[in-house]
Formats: sequence, C-alpha cells, structure tokens
Amino acid sequence: MTSSLFEAGLSVIVTPEAVIQQDQFDVVDAYLKREGVQWPIYVVGTCPRVVIVDGSIAKGNDGFILSVNIGAPGNQSFERHFHIQGPPVPDDVELISRSPFRVLTTQKDGQDIQHVKISDLLRDSAEELRRIRVCYIGQAVGDGEDYTVINRLSSHSTLQQIYFDVANNEPHLEVCIIPCSIEPYYLGLILPNATEEGEEDDLVSRMRTHLTENTFPDRQLVNLGEAALIRHFQPRYNSMYTKNFPDEAHVGYKEAYLARYNAILAELCGEEMDLTFYNDVVSPMDHVLAQYSLLSEADRISMLDPKTWFFHYQNI
Repeated sequence: MTSSLFEAGLSVIVTPEAVIQQDQFDVVDAYLKREGVQWPIYVVGTCPRVVIVDGSIAKGNDGFILSVNIGAPGNQSFERHFHIQGPPVPDDVELISRSPFRVLTTQKDGQDIQHVKISDLLRDSAEELRRIRVCYIGQAVGDGEDYTVINRLSSHSTLQQIYFDVANNEPHLEVCIIPCSIEPYYLGLILPNATEEGEEDDLVSRMRTHLTENTFPDRQLVNLGEAALIRHFQPRYNSMYTKNFPDEAHVGYKEAYLARYNAILAELCGEEMDLTFYNDVVSPMDHVLAQYSLLSEADRISMLDPKTWFFHYQNI
C-alpha cells in the first residue's frame, strides 16, 4: 500500500513558437518587446543548409518556381525544384537572389522592397528543413519586462561555439534557434481501491486543494522544463542536468520535492509547427515526452498506471 492515497505530478508543456537565425534577432526582439511576449526556453539545433541555384527563379501565372541545393553530409548537396503557388508576380516586380544565395529579394524599380530567407520560405514544403537536430537547450529568464530570449542569445558564448563548430565541421548544415513558450499542467491521481465507499469526493477535493496550494512560480517551471528536456536529449553542448536530473539536492527545483510531487514531465510539442526533434540520443519525433520520478518506488505509484483515476487540471 502506498503511503499516500493520492499523488501529484507536473507537466510543463514546451511549445515552439518560431524557427529563427542570428540575422533575425533584431526583428524578433522588437516583436517580443512590442507584444510583451516571453519565450523562456529555447532549443539550439541544426538543419540542412539551403542555397538558391543562381538563375533558377522564374515567374509564372500562379506564383513562381525556383531550384535550391539542400545540404547533405560529406559536403554534398542535392538539387530540388519548388513551385511557390500564389497570384502572378507583377511585370514590374523582379525576384532576385544575390550571393551567397540564401535570401529571396523582391525588387521594384531597382529598389529592394522585401527580403525572405529561403529556408523560411520552403520550410513548409521541405520535410528535411523541419527536422531539428538538438545541440543545446537553455533558458532565458531575466530581470525586467524588456528582457527577452534575444538578450540571452546575443551574448551567448556556447551559441557562438556552436556556430563556429558547424561552419568548420559541418558546412552542409545551418544553426537555427527555436524559442518556446511554456504552460503548466498539474496532474493528480488516486487509487480507486484505496478508498472506502463514499470517500472518493473527499479525496478529489483534498487532491485539488493540494495542487492549488502547491503550484510553482514561473522561474521554477522554466527550471523544471529545461532540466527535464536536457536530461532527455543529453545535448552535446549542455553540461548540467545531462546525467543528474532529478536531484533532490539541486536548489533550482527543490520546491517540487518539498511539495511531494511524484513526477515531473516536460513535453516538447512540435506538432503545430510540424517540427521533429532528434539527436544521437533521441529518435526523431514531433512530440517529445520526458518523464521523471522524483520519489522512490516505495513512496509512489506510476503516474501512467491504467488502474488509477487520472485528473487533469490546467492553469490552477
């Protein structure tokens, strides 16, 4: 018999919000500050490098066509052709790309009017551009309302090391950053055979009270979500949490132990953007579930035991 009739768990939902690169930092930072948005966890990864084939862009009656070279291992690349459907491009508008042929530029009367990164334009059409190899996972939480993930990344020595290593050792790849929002889900369960007749409602009430009185501040949620994902992926450029999460001695999430939470889950949800995440440790998947027990088996029951009653509360 377990020492408790009900148990508590926490799931931190980590949702990718964008795929960005270093030359887009200023635009993203302005958006985050203007909208007051916080994306406190980020994934640094790599995906294939895309280069427009010079002279391949041609306007049509329903959009335009172009060819690109997509990077492959061994300094190889393969050519693919794309039809970008849409209304006809006006006769007085030109579509060009300049060396190094990574950006599609719209030009009118000799003046540039719009620039679009080719990887952003083709991501929905090319599955390989949506496969993110995870190299590093971090958090961006600072003082002040104006602090954003871009503040953290703009002076990040590990990110610069990743850029250097990829450029020198894997030139067929490019570095991308996936900033993420988070949302907590508080989980509770009870053993149906651990109650007497008529006691279920009382246990549910007690469990709800326990969850309500033991929610976590935002910084703790970020700490837990980041640590669980690092432990799951064990990224090459992370040093903390890759082998020692969870650990009761770590001050970054001690409240979870004090509140007697039994399980911590982090869910990296790439479905909305159709992203998959992988590395040498984790096979490609669009919904990554990192689940860890905080208490010993003697003191807990499985959060996924089908014999239990499962309760799911959002934003208590």
